Amino acid sequence: MGKEVGKITRIKDGWMTVKLQSGEQCSTCASKSACFFAGPAGNYRYIKIPSVTGYDEGNTIAVDYRESSKILAALVVFFLPLVLLLAGYFLGNAFLAGASGGIWGAIIGFLVSVGVIYILNRILSHSRLFLPKVVGRVKSGDLSKSAFSH
Repeated sequence: MGKEVGKITRIKDGWMTVKLQSGEQCSTCASKSACFFAGPAGNYRYIKIPSVTGYDEGNTIAVDYRESSKILAALVVFFLPLVLLLAGYFLGNAFLAGASGGIWGAIIGFLVSVGVIYILNRILSHSRLFLPKVVGRVKSGDLSKSAFSH
């Protein structure tokens, strides 16, 4: 995703609500019609991030997502189901009689991965690991991505 520019719309109880403009990253996204941030025709989206001192409502800021959280999310969403699907196939083949044992094992392995991802999502949604962080102010009057000040 990289850095995104947004305006602070609300600061309350240690959290800032930031209005982010949908940009080039949204125009090429295959999931934009199902996006829970912006919706199918949204031009902007709102995110909540931990409040940072020195910023007020109305300030234009830059936010960035940690690289490690992007990699961890990709591993959980793409790699974990594949691993559990294959493990289910081989376990089903070993313990269930008949030709369909591996297929049933793979189905069960995939369903287990969906449950694990759901539980991880519930646990990690309370963590600040996947939240973007404020990386600086954007100079007033210039909203280009090269205008970040720190």
